Amino acid sequence: MRSHPFNRTTHHFFLFLMPVFLLMGCASPAQTAVQTPTEELPTSTVQLATPTEDAAGTQHLCERSGTIQSFNLASDLLNDTLSFDIYFPPCYDPHTTTPYPLIYLLHGQEQDASMWQDIGIQAAADALILEQSRQPFLIVMPVEQYYFRSSENNHYPDAILQELLPMIESNLPVCAERECRAIGGVSRGGAWAVRLALSNWDVFGALGAHSIPLFNGDLDSLPDWLSAIPLADLPRIYADVGSTDPAVKEAYAFEQELNALGVPHEWHLNSGRHNETYWAEQLPAYLAWYTLPWMEDSN
Repeated sequence: MRSHPFNRTTHHFFLFLMPVFLLMGCASPAQTAVQTPTEELPTSTVQLATPTEDAAGTQHLCERSGTIQSFNLASDLLNDTLSFDIYFPPCYDPHTTTPYPLIYLLHGQEQDASMWQDIGIQAAADALILEQSRQPFLIVMPVEQYYFRSSENNHYPDAILQELLPMIESNLPVCAERECRAIGGVSRGGAWAVRLALSNWDVFGALGAHSIPLFNGDLDSLPDWLSAIPLADLPRIYADVGSTDPAVKEAYAFEQELNALGVPHEWHLNSGRHNETYWAEQLPAYLAWYTLPWMEDSN
């Protein structure tokens, strides 16, 4: 497992807190509002407040719906703030002895992390956990603020790998094994996910490439990335695109290259375009695939 040091004692990130958490039934989870930041605390000492424990350690009643909170992280690599949302599952336990698996989901160009809430991420994740016996999991949704910048010499993926991921694992009870870390994204976010997962195969065990046009040169890099991965350690791969998506040719080229290289993967050519309507329709299938290895023990 690759080491990702995170040794900053003088930088800060802003903690977003939700002052009220509603006790809800399991049938129809509602979308959770996100508040504005209330305080600034040192990264080296803060514990991320969660739906069942506030910053003072006060315990709250178990929520029967997941919740979403927003956070900011001061990033040296970006020389700016890296914002991110976290989905916490129903009845999240900050003191669990069973670490939570987690998914990193990256939004598309001209979007931000709110895209995932707009297409129903909370309800879809809640339903999967409460109705389909998946082990509770977290979803981390980072924001690419400067999505208009070229992918070359772009530190957004480095900030995710070297700053965000270690901070999450230092502050929350999440699993640190590649088998319980997945990454995926839509459009530009999917292209970032491909680059991150295949060039850091020891970090992520699953890759979702949804409606992707790869970055320039990345299709040519695929053979080198994949040949460096031991056969037994190839990540699970899911790729899909809408049949009337302008990116359909690029997505299909990615899938064909995987075929040519003999890389196992799951491919879906669906009806739909390059928009939130398509991703909302496909989201339950995406989450079901990411979490398939994380089935609850039926015994």
